Order: sequence, then C-alpha cells, then structure tokens
Amino acid sequence: MNTNSDWEQCLQRQQDLEEFAHLTGQERFERRLATAQEGGRGSTAGAARRLLAEAVEPTEAAIAWAVEESSKKRGRKPTALRWAKELGYDVAAFLTARVVLDGIHTGKQDAKTVARHISRLALHELQYRRFREEAPGLFHYRMNSFDTSSYAHRSRSLNAAMSYAEVDVSDLDMSPRDRILVGIWFVDKLAQATGLIELENETVRDAGGKAMNRLWIVPAEGTLEWMAQRNEVLADLQPVKLPMLVPALPWKANDRGGYRFKLRGAFPLVRGYNQQAEAVEGRDMPVVYDAINRLQDTAWRVNSDVLAIVQEIERRGGGLCGVPRQDLEPEPTLWDTYTAMRAEGALGDVKILDGDPEGPEDQVKALLRAHRYALGQTKERNHYVRLEQIAHRRLMRVVPRRRDQRPDSR
Repeated sequence: MNTNSDWEQCLQRQQDLEEFAHLTGQERFERRLATAQEGGRGSTAGAARRLLAEAVEPTEAAIAWAVEESSKKRGRKPTALRWAKELGYDVAAFLTARVVLDGIHTGKQDAKTVARHISRLALHELQYRRFREEAPGLFHYRMNSFDTSSYAHRSRSLNAAMSYAEVDVSDLDMSPRDRILVGIWFVDKLAQATGLIELENETVRDAGGKAMNRLWIVPAEGTLEWMAQRNEVLADLQPVKLPMLVPALPWKANDRGGYRFKLRGAFPLVRGYNQQAEAVEGRDMPVVYDAINRLQDTAWRVNSDVLAIVQEIERRGGGLCGVPRQDLEPEPTLWDTYTAMRAEGALGDVKILDGDPEGPEDQVKALLRAHRYALGQTKERNHYVRLEQIAHRRLMRVVPRRRDQRPDSR
C-alpha cells in the first residue's frame, strides 16, 4: 500500500462489502422462503424444514402405539389402521408432517383439506409401489425418463403408465369420507406426538342460518414464534459469498480466518459443519493452515477483456459461451400444438373453434394431452434457464464493485 490512508479506505470498502453480503444473503433467504411457502412447499425451507426432520420419529412412534393399542381392544377399529400398516408407520408419519408443515405458516388450515391431501399422497404411495412390483421395467423407465420436478405431471404420467400396463389398484382407494377420517387420524397423532399443532373446532352458520362444525389445524402456542426466531437466525447464517478486497485474516487452530468484519468467523473450516468438524478446527495442523493461508493470499483481478465479451454476449441476448439466455422461451398455445399435430397428420377431424377443440373425443383428448406435455416441457426448460440466470447474475454482481486487483497490505 502507498499510505495508511489508502489502507484505511480499503478496509472501509471491505467492511461495506461484508455488510452488503450479509444483507443480500438475508434478502435471498427471505425470497426463497416466501417462494417455497407460496408454492405449497413450506416444509422444504427455513425453520419448517427442521421441524419436519424432528417431527417424523415421534409421530411414527405415536402411530405405532395407537395401532398396537387398538389391536388389543374389541369392537370397530379406526379406518386409518389398515392404511398405517400398509404404508409403514415411518412413511405415514413423514407424509403427515410434510403436508401439515407445508402450510403451518398460514396460521390456520382447514383440517378436511389437509386430511384429503394426506390421504391422496398415501394412496399414490401404495399404488406406485404396486406398479413397481408388477411392472418394474415400465415403472423404472418412466421414473428415469422424467425431466420435470412437477409432482402433478409425474403423477399423471405414472397413472397413465399404470393403466397401460393394466396394473389393478382398485383396492387401493378410499371413499371421500374415509379420506377425511384417515387424514385427520394421522394429524391427530402428529399433534399428540409433537405438540406443534392443535385441532380446533369452530361452529359456523351457512347462508340459511344452519349451524355447522368446522375443524381447523392451528399452530400450538409458541410454534410460530419459534419459527420466526429460527428463520431470523437462518437468514443471518446465509450471507452471499463475495471475494475480498483486502488480504484475508489467517487461519489458525481455534481461530477462523477469512472475512474481517460482519462475516468474521461465519464460515467453518470444513463444509457441512457438525461436532466432528468443530473438533477438527481445534487441532494443531500447521501444514493444513499454511496451505489454506497461501491460497487465500493469492491476489485476484477481473479480466477486463473477458468481461467486455461477456457483457456484449449479454447485450445480444445471451445463449453463448456459458452466458444464459436473457429471455425465456414462450409457452406454446393450444393453436401451436394443434398446428404441429396437423402438420404430422395426427389429428384427423379435430378443429379449433373459438379457442376450443371440437371433434372426435379420442382425438380431442390426444390434442389436449399433447398440449399439456408441451407446456410442461417448456416450463421445465424455462425453470432451468431461470436457475442459470440467477447463478450468472450472482457472479456478475461481483464485477461492478471490484474491477481492480485486490490491494496488498504488505
């Protein structure tokens, strides 16, 4: 460095950078959490993800105990017993916890709706097991050929394949009433085992003034508060990782190196931090630390020529040299699918009138099925383009803030 003043300015820029990385990480976590919750996948993100992991084992034990106790008693058995045994107590517990925790952030869920969802997933599980047993070749072919993460699409495809293979699953079904009874029985065991939720009755009146009972699933006292606090902690623990502008602090035994200010000590020596990794950090490993410190002391710079090329590719729409497309593929309309199938001579007498297909029923169904498939394929391709765009933007965010080589303090 030329002067102490220059060094102080660089340190201030590094401090600002770490504050920016921390805040950006918080915003990213909150966006992901909101996206998961809005998409009905609340159990896959944030605090609910931990609750899911911790809720399965006690719920499984509660289901097993209830089944055993019921078997000792005379009289009519709960409908759910059969399904609990066929599913396996662990699977039943997981499906129940997942569905409930997917929507627990809303504060109040209609118990019948949740129950139907649990029962539907339980039936799918059993039906697809039978499909795998009776037609393993076709089952694995369909599973390996999926290029979509949409459960609805996978379910439709597997159901169609089962029908084609003539796999009989007619005994693996429930009446509408039983779907509610079975699902609520499982939810009740989750409530008893974990204390995370409660079942709450409410009397409401219909338009004619008739009193009706409504059953709700509500978070137990303290559940949402704990989740909010846990999500705040998780948001703080996931900062955006950005290159440093000054030399990093050296790594030593029991002394994490790297970032200097807001993010100091935020990252462990070993990825996937646990008790074993914590023990590693306390060991005297001079060769390991010397190698790490030499690596992080290597200064870096942005190659301006390469940057100019990347920015020009972006300006022209992307899709070249690893730069993702800047736009998304337009979704096909029903007319697009109709035109393509007509060109192949696959539609016969079907016509599109006022936006709706008309013609022989089997051909109309074929058109609609092909259109759903085309839409699903386009949405899936656009999904991966969005992921590429996010990764690219994350990389390019580094550049405008750090065009020059990292200063050297020595």
